[in-house]
Amino acid sequence: METNSKDKHGWLCFYFAELLRETLLLQDMAKCFLDTNTAWVLGRFHDDLKGISKRDGERKETLQLRCLHTLPSRAYEADGRRGGQEVYAVVSGTWELRPLGAKPSPGRMAEFCGIASTRIELFTFDEPHTRLAKWQVDLGAPDAPGCYFHAQIPWGFDSTEPSNQTIPIPRFPSLFVTPMSAVEFALGELFHKKWSRVTAQNTSEALRWRSLQQERLQRLFSWYQDLLKNLDQSPWMSLKEAVPDRKKFVVE
Repeated sequence: METNSKDKHGWLCFYFAELLRETLLLQDMAKCFLDTNTAWVLGRFHDDLKGISKRDGERKETLQLRCLHTLPSRAYEADGRRGGQEVYAVVSGTWELRPLGAKPSPGRMAEFCGIASTRIELFTFDEPHTRLAKWQVDLGAPDAPGCYFHAQIPWGFDSTEPSNQTIPIPRFPSLFVTPMSAVEFALGELFHKKWSRVTAQNTSEALRWRSLQQERLQRLFSWYQDLLKNLDQSPWMSLKEAVPDRKKFVVE
């Protein structure tokens, strides 16, 4: 049974095996879209995640996605038009998690129990030191005031001011639940039809990727639909204040 009360829910859980499989699938599918100098990053992420899955106890661990650079692209416009600037993305992230369950076991879970943030930055190919944009895709804390699945565009006061603070609003609702789904979002934005064609192939990797992401999104949308039944406040506030059951994305 699920509820809107944030204090009755813990952090979100995923199977390690599923997260590891997802990383390997994206690594294979995205290799033609990544800068060869940073293509190793997804492999390192996979190995670090696998190492955490094998550790004893339930101690909190920190998982890092080092800076993953895409190739530069002008393919982000509709109808095959070339974009005005050649841009590339740098994707990085930090997740705090702890292993749960017996080891070794296909049912061992990763509980995201702190920071869970994917950062995406855009740069122009001609001026790589000039950042065009930045946003982050996050999982919220159980007591956070925004949507549990949300994206933010960090902004704040003039950087010359001593109290240079980032303002955490607005928090936009997001569909991207795991680190690799956030990476796919960046690829889809930058390469548009090119990435769409890769995911539409009938290769074993594309078929498994589609199946995995489809199941997650169906669970997410089903949860949203259930929240909109028997409302005692506005639909938006019900969605904004809700936290999913910690095992929403695991099937036992």
